[in-house]
Amino acid sequence: MSGSPLVSVIMPVYNGVLYICEAISSILNHALAGKTFAIYGDGNQNKDFLHTNDLPHTVIKSVESDVVGEVFQIASGRETTVNELTEKVKRLAKEYIKRLVEVRYESAGKGEIYKNVADVSKARRIIVYKPQVSLEKGLEETLAWFQSMNGQISII
Repeated sequence: MSGSPLVSVIMPVYNGVLYICEAISSILNHALAGKTFAIYGDGNQNKDFLHTNDLPHTVIKSVESDVVGEVFQIASGRETTVNELTEKVKRLAKEYIKRLVEVRYESAGKGEIYKNVADVSKARRIIVYKPQVSLEKGLEETLAWFQSMNGQISII
């Protein structure tokens, strides 16, 4: 069989410059603006966040491998609830920008996804995939980038 493996990314991807993950960018924007952040539902929804720095390395590694005709899910493989994510951002905001983040809970929207976590075991086994950027480190970098923009961006 000829061809290359297919790398499938189905998780929210984030970092400062490329803030595709609306949840992370929204929480950070609210923290920097000193505004209350709304969590829809009870906050126990599980998500899987992938830092963009982990993606290109994985794509290159998979293409350079001898593997063909395989599909891999690429994500962190770690479940994080919205509440856990919010707590991490609250700690960072308190430490780095000396601001407390207020949270309020709203009714969950229709079609709310309660579990969105990838199974990365096949990628780990076959192409020796291992994400390098922890959520904590990625959030620190992303917060620093948002701060460096001095309010020039906002999705609030």
